[in-house]
Amino acid sequence: PLSPGPPRRRSAAHPRRLHGGLRSGLRAQGVPCPQRRGGEGRTKIPGGLDSTNPEPAYRLGRLLAALERTETDALPGLTTTIRLRFYNAASATPEAVFPRLLRTCQHHLARLGRGRKAARKRLVREIVSGLSGFPANLSLADQGLFALGYYHQAQDFPAARDRNAAGDGQQ
Repeated sequence: PLSPGPPRRRSAAHPRRLHGGLRSGLRAQGVPCPQRRGGEGRTKIPGGLDSTNPEPAYRLGRLLAALERTETDALPGLTTTIRLRFYNAASATPEAVFPRLLRTCQHHLARLGRGRKAARKRLVREIVSGLSGFPANLSLADQGLFALGYYHQAQDFPAARDRNAAGDGQQ
């Protein structure tokens, strides 16, 4: 059998095969079908919040949710939250975004009551303790983990659970 060849050649030839550009069986023989990538070696993500997940992308998503919740608790009635302003940049280039968000979080924490302030500090400290630094950028697969971490953490806050329970009871 023919070797698959360099990835550049495979990716360049594959679209031609899809659009009928490769008519000869011999020419198409050098172009293997794309393989699934990333299936092996990836960690399984449970259906809910996994506070022990060591993946930096998952932790960064959780951190963004915690920072957003801190902001909305400190400044009720906001129309533009951290998620709306920074989600895309935070999921792609965390190194450029999170230091600024953590600095802003200190101002939001100062506006919270003593109990919520202590609980939120503890949560942020627990999330950040598993990070050795902020990655310069995240791959597409890591951006998916970031999204899972964000939504799992956002769902885990008590008011979000209470709202969902109340919404389910009304139907």
